[in-house]
Amino acid sequence: MKKMDTDVCVVSVSPDAKYLLVALDTTLKVFYMDSLKLFLTLYGHKLPVLCLDVSSDGDLIVTGSEDKNVKIWRLDFGDCHKSMFDHKSSVQRVQFVPNTHYFVSVGQDKQVNYLVADKFELLLAMKGHHEGVCCLAISNYHGNFFVTDLTIEQFAAGIVLMSHFFLRKREKN
Repeated sequence: MKKMDTDVCVVSVSPDAKYLLVALDTTLKVFYMDSLKLFLTLYGHKLPVLCLDVSSDGDLIVTGSEDKNVKIWRLDFGDCHKSMFDHKSSVQRVQFVPNTHYFVSVGQDKQVNYLVADKFELLLAMKGHHEGVCCLAISNYHGNFFVTDLTIEQFAAGIVLMSHFFLRKREKN
């Protein structure tokens, strides 16, 4: 068992189960899964890391933080490729679309962002939540839709579908 010196904010395992990723406050530590020996330490966030994900091919890591920042890292050497400040408040969840380098980030700013990590580009910013967004799940079936707190978003042909519940809540306001 490995004892951490500080509180663990979030953990993840690489898709090949080779690495264990542990966010400790503002840093991210990457351990070898078999021995728990330290492989990399990633520095760069100014406030605690709240979420992370590893791409399906194991090449990229994306992290989100209370500092409103999404960072894209290479897993092989731990270099930060880009810092993106597309949120106006803390980033609550990040997740890659399966088998791609596209990812979604959601935040306390009531915004859902759809980005491509290879080009460091924000493709779509979706606004309309009435409160901060803290939940995110992406379909494993072709990754063509995802669910947040109150909406279902579909990537295919740029269509954005909103759930019946979300529409009803919006009509009441």
